[in-house]
Amino acid sequence: MSTDELSPATFGSRFAAIRLLIGLAQGAMLWVLFHAAETHSWPSTNLNVFGPALLIGLFLPIAAVTTIGSLRPSTLACWLIGAALFVGFLGLHEVARGSMQLHQAAAGSATANDFDPRPQIFPAAALALFIAQSLIVAADAERRLIASYRAYFDIAWKQEVQLLLAVLFLGLFWGVLWLGAGLFDLIGIDALKKLLTHSSFAIPASTLAVAVALHLTDIRAGLVQGMRNLLHMLLSWLLPLAALLIVAFIATLPFTGLAPLWRTSHGAEIVLAAAAVLIVLINTAYRDGTIAILPSPLRWAGSAAALCLPVLVAISAYGLTLRIGQRGWTEARVIAVACTVIGGLYAVGYASGTVASVRWLKRLEATNIATAGLIVAVIVALTTIADPARLAVADQVARLAAGRVTPAEFDFKYLRFDSGRYGRAALEQLKDASWTNPDVKREAARALALANRYETQPPDQAQLARIPVYPTGHTLPQHFLDQNWATVERPYDLPRCLTNSSEPCEAYITGARDGTAMIIVAGTAKWSSGVAFTANADGVWQPIGSISNVFTCDSVRQAMRRGEYRWVAPRQMDLEVAGQRLTLSPTQRGFDCR
Repeated sequence: MSTDELSPATFGSRFAAIRLLIGLAQGAMLWVLFHAAETHSWPSTNLNVFGPALLIGLFLPIAAVTTIGSLRPSTLACWLIGAALFVGFLGLHEVARGSMQLHQAAAGSATANDFDPRPQIFPAAALALFIAQSLIVAADAERRLIASYRAYFDIAWKQEVQLLLAVLFLGLFWGVLWLGAGLFDLIGIDALKKLLTHSSFAIPASTLAVAVALHLTDIRAGLVQGMRNLLHMLLSWLLPLAALLIVAFIATLPFTGLAPLWRTSHGAEIVLAAAAVLIVLINTAYRDGTIAILPSPLRWAGSAAALCLPVLVAISAYGLTLRIGQRGWTEARVIAVACTVIGGLYAVGYASGTVASVRWLKRLEATNIATAGLIVAVIVALTTIADPARLAVADQVARLAAGRVTPAEFDFKYLRFDSGRYGRAALEQLKDASWTNPDVKREAARALALANRYETQPPDQAQLARIPVYPTGHTLPQHFLDQNWATVERPYDLPRCLTNSSEPCEAYITGARDGTAMIIVAGTAKWSSGVAFTANADGVWQPIGSISNVFTCDSVRQAMRRGEYRWVAPRQMDLEVAGQRLTLSPTQRGFDCR
């Protein structure tokens, strides 16, 4: 009996046991890895085994459960082998780039796993596998290399709805379990509550629940298709609203200009996100292209949205170009540029489909298929050979070498903790390279010595002496530089630059109201506060109070640097209660920076 002749009941009985066994095997494998990481035992002590095994255990069983019964056995075997090689290679790359490291668990003990892969690896791998699997299942179903657009559409959306329902089912599954545990706990029985907190139960139970959900949604394909159609109908009627807002936004730009957009520092990303929303909504209206008559509001909104896409992508590309020119490449900007390239392909295909297609948006189909392949290729590149961290480190170090960024502005901790082996190798070069100045050498050595990014190192006297002092021509007193700030009673009240060598700040030589010398030290960030110091009779400098929001307005910063200030009476007097003085701090009013 062929697969096409199977009844739902027969189909369910044939594949249910296999899918449930896969779910249990996945749970057992993930628990073994979790337990090994907790106890610092093998395979967590061999990262070249642990890294690939973890990613394979997370993704391969899901791929198997969702393709059993949909692919011919030979195609299924090839797909699962290919998927395992892909995610296994990702795991090895994470180890090689230094995302996973071995550290001493304790003095004299074996090395233990410090597993800290990039968070974006998981959604990136999931998206690449999802797209590749949809393309393969559709092509295998029609027995040709490139399937019809309708087949791609049906397979992709079926699997997407299945996965969404599986996540929802998993959440409800645990909600019911914890409800039961709470009920038993009310009568003094906490056995179920304790069981739910054990990884040996929680992990296999979760993977089994996901397998059950995926199986049930697969044998009830009609229900899944109905939910998909309902979801498309609801989302498609958001398209006119989204198109209206985007058209109004673009129409307003000639009057406002792009400057307000760039002042937000994330304008390019928001505009690109708006383009992504339009792409999704256009697809929910177009669906598989077989709708004979589309309501006029959806058709007009879809055309307007498609024509807006090139404008949005161009704005995003321009903003990213400006930001990269000003601040250089970062990992986020590398990813944003990749997304902009993908968005550009969508924009060209969709916009041309509104004016050059015989049928409305017909070119959307070829665009979606081509872009799906491009997305997989980009993800593979960004997670392997074109690692954004490698590109960002090379560019930022080059900017430092060219003097486009000062050592005080440079983020040495990023190289140490957030860019894998590329950053650590760059720090080693900066520490020893002949071209680097003493400040760079010192900061590179300090960063390499840090155990974690939150560890601080107090500045030495030479660093304190390099704090910019205003008005120009003044210097910090030698006894201020000689003072050991670590011995201050409340060091957390001090400006961070006095206790942390990586924090930039400025100092202002002023006079207290009684004419004695006073020094104000403040961080250089926009909302930084300052701390005022005066010297006592023994020449020891002590903090006497703080000043909020020193740099809220650039005009305040510049006036402070010029020494233009005057003492004024406080808005509130102190309260004296039982011989103690209580200070009433006025509510901070907004600043009118003019």
